[in-house]
Amino acid sequence: MPHIFQINISEKGGKPKLPIVDGFVTTNGIQGDKQARPDKHGGVDKALSLFSLEKSLEIQKAGIAMFVGGMGENFSIAEMDWQTIEVGDKFLIGDELQIEITADSGPCKLIAQYYHENNNHDIDEATFNGWKRFYAKVIEEGYIRTGDGIVKQ
Repeated sequence: MPHIFQINISEKGGKPKLPIVDGFVTTNGIQGDKQARPDKHGGVDKALSLFSLEKSLEIQKAGIAMFVGGMGENFSIAEMDWQTIEVGDKFLIGDELQIEITADSGPCKLIAQYYHENNNHDIDEATFNGWKRFYAKVIEEGYIRTGDGIVKQ
């Protein structure tokens, strides 16, 4: 079953986002998380950033020094078919949190230090189909914890 493998925040903003066990998610994102560039990330329509655990592991296997949370994602999600996610999809996470996918996004150039020769195109969607992040807005606020199930609505 799809579930949250890891919840990640940055208390100072930007990277790295580091793991926490649980948290409360508002319409502005996970409490305690900040963005270094609020003009590019965050806000109501980009309150959360999501990435696939399996894609993170594939990136590592490709020789790129990436860690879970290294794409700047708030939720590292396991066991979800990443290829089937579309803008407009809605999900229930745990018992309370409801989100809607608002956009997809390639890798941020500011995390290029993890890529071969600082080239963020190493994991660009055009090069590796399915290696993209998703942004989501919060429909219903709620408490979340690592391991919470994710159900498409």
